[in-house]
Amino acid sequence: YLVNRLWGYSPPYRDDIVYGRTLTTNYVHRIKKYLNYYLFDISFLLQVLDLSKNRINTIEKAAFSKLKALKALRLDSNNLASMDNLFQDLTDLSWLNVSANSISVFDYAMLPRGLTWLDLHQNAIASLGNYFSLEAEFSRLAHIDASFNRLAELGPQNVPNQVETLLLNDNQIATLGKQ
Repeated sequence: YLVNRLWGYSPPYRDDIVYGRTLTTNYVHRIKKYLNYYLFDISFLLQVLDLSKNRINTIEKAAFSKLKALKALRLDSNNLASMDNLFQDLTDLSWLNVSANSISVFDYAMLPRGLTWLDLHQNAIASLGNYFSLEAEFSRLAHIDASFNRLAELGPQNVPNQVETLLLNDNQIATLGKQ
């Protein structure tokens, strides 16, 4: 039994748009490639997808690739250990919540460049990695919540300049400055 809620839906042959679908609080543990097959004929219209509070531990590469209009994605409160190669096809994504998972490795290279809001809180992240020095490419990113992680040091390369709200409470930060 899968609880599946759809909001803002109108028949697919009209000019109205589908806003979102919530599949929260189920027992989903794996998201397979081309999730749109499970979202029927509306995937190209979907702007918001809520997969929070499931048991997701695996998301196959390209699982979200057909969701071209997606603007907001909730994957919080699952069992994800990695977010590598998950979001590169989501060029319109502006809001991402991957909080309350088991993610230990983070790098800005894993994210779409158009993000404005990012929630990483309550994971096991040791560093806000920026191996490729991409801070200038995240000109719209205004909010980052990286609280309740395992951050030990923080330097200017770890946070894009345009960030207006940065939440870092309940970490293990001992060093501030250049790395």
